[in-house]
Amino acid sequence: MSWSEDYETTTHNPGRIVQFIKRSTLPQVSILERKNITAFKTSEEAVIVAYADPSDTDLKGSFRELATRYHDKFSFGLADASLGGIDNVPPRCIVCYRKEEEMRKVLCGEAKVEVLEKFVESATTPLIGEVTRRNELKYLKVRLP
Repeated sequence: MSWSEDYETTTHNPGRIVQFIKRSTLPQVSILERKNITAFKTSEEAVIVAYADPSDTDLKGSFRELATRYHDKFSFGLADASLGGIDNVPPRCIVCYRKEEEMRKVLCGEAKVEVLEKFVESATTPLIGEVTRRNELKYLKVRLP
């Protein structure tokens, strides 16, 4: 593989750079409503959405902390639990929507940051991805079915 091919397939890919710049202009957690949730779910390769009741301060606090840690890699959105009905998602759930693989992964009932962090690492790892020296540890850490 030549240097230019390697450059295009790593994190220096122009599309990924543009996504990073767009993400940096967004708030750490976007507030989602019926009018913008569908567009948000398909705005990037992987986005993370929490469906929480307004009074669920534990989940919302942990989700905001998670977004602070991973804002440079993913977009995070917070939606009212009632919007989960669009995708048959129960309240108090976090969903990772993956555009490329047209799938989603759901975690319900958890509010600990450590559990949410493991979920994000697992849910955002492609089922079939390119293994490089740069990302091999990520694939070794995540246990996919």
